Amino acid sequence: MQSAHKDFTLAPRASGRVSWWESCLLTLLALGFGYWLSPADPLLVAASFPWMILVPILLGVRYGFLQGLFSAALLIAALFVLRIAGHELYADTPASFIVGMLLCSMLVG
Repeated sequence: MQSAHKDFTLAPRASGRVSWWESCLLTLLALGFGYWLSPADPLLVAASFPWMILVPILLGVRYGFLQGLFSAALLIAALFVLRIAGHELYADTPASFIVGMLLCSMLVG
């Protein structure tokens, strides 16, 4: 006798479209939340803890290396866009922030 139990997974396949949409959406939501919290520092670089690093880390844990790296790349792209837009805080962002963001997301994924 077969049961009516369906297989339940906590995350869709990492190669599916849903994982890429979720990676993009969560990263953009985090950027929006950071802008809402601190319009002068939307990436929260000057905070005592780099909270934005949690998004690529969580996506790397959930889906794997590529989605974590994609999220980190979106955050770094946002950093350069904000630098070009004239945010004074991001004029001298250290390279260690960028390298640390990429390394953390890649190691976790």
